[in-house]
Amino acid sequence: RAYCINQAEQVMGHMKMRIIGDFVCQKISSV
Repeated sequence: RAYCINQAEQVMGHMKMRIIGDFVCQKISSV
């Protein structure tokens, strides 16, 4: 999950997107 969030952060570059990414990553996997 942390890896997924990190990828989203690099792509989006926005804190808001990181929060959304965290939520999505939580749903799709437990990594």
